Amino acid sequence: MRGERRPGREGGLLGGLPGVRVLDGAMGTALIAGGADAMRLEALLLEEPARGRAIHAAHARAGAEAITTHSFGLARRAAGGEDVRELGRRAVALAREVERPVLGSIGAPAAEPAPRAVEAAARALAGADALLLETFTSGEALLAALRAAGEVGLPVWACASFADGRTREGWTPAELAERLVEAGAAAIGAGCGDGPEATAEAARGMLGAGAPVLAIPTAGVGRAMAAGDFGALAGALYEAGVAAVGGCCGTDAAHVAAVAAATRGPSA
Repeated sequence: MRGERRPGREGGLLGGLPGVRVLDGAMGTALIAGGADAMRLEALLLEEPARGRAIHAAHARAGAEAITTHSFGLARRAAGGEDVRELGRRAVALAREVERPVLGSIGAPAAEPAPRAVEAAARALAGADALLLETFTSGEALLAALRAAGEVGLPVWACASFADGRTREGWTPAELAERLVEAGAAAIGAGCGDGPEATAEAARGMLGAGAPVLAIPTAGVGRAMAAGDFGALAGALYEAGVAAVGGCCGTDAAHVAAVAAATRGPSA
C-alpha cells in the first residue's frame, strides 16, 4: 500500500549507512543556472555558502536521506596543486547542517588516473560518513581512485559513467562491478552517462556482484526529464533491486521528491 516503504532487494546496509535509499539531486547545474561560474563552483563554499546551503536544504525537504557535499571538483583542484583541505572541511560542514548522513563527493579529475589527487580530496572530506566517487569513465582510473580513497578509512561508493554501455577500456557494467567489489567498494553504481535510461540499464547490469548498487542518472540539461518520469524510472530501478537512487545533472528537489515517492510504491 502507498506509504509503506519498499525494502531494497540488494544491500539493506548501503555502504555502512542504514536505511539510505534516496540520494539528493544536482548541485553544480543548479548553481550554474543561478549564474555561477562553472569553473569556480567550489569557491562558493568560501564566498557564498548560502547558495549551496539552500540547495542542500531543498533536497533534504524533498526527501533526500543523504546529502552529497559540494566538492565534485576537489580532485581536479588537487591535481592542479591546490591545497583543498579547507574547501573539503567547509563542504562537509555545510552538508552537515541539514542533519542527514553526508557523502563526500569526488568527481573524476580531468586527467585520469590521478590517485594522489583523489587521496588528497578524500582526506579533505574525511569528516563525511562515506566517500562517493563519481563520473569516472575509465574503469582502471576508478579502481585506482577506489584504492586511493580507501586510505582514509571511510566506506567508498564507486560510480562509473558509461558510454554506449561500456567503460573506456570496453568493460561492461557487470565486468566493472566484479572488479570494484574485489577491490573493496562498499557500494557500486552508474551515474551521469548517456542519459537516464542508459544509466538505469547500466546500474541494472551491475546487480548481483555482491555489493549494493546505486543509480544516479542525469535528467538532462536543457530539456530535462520531467520529475514524474524520473520517479517512474526510480521505481523500476527499486523493483529491479537497486539499493539507492539519486540525481545528476539537471535534477532538482522535484526529482528528489519523485524518487522518494517511488520508495513507497504505487497506490494500492
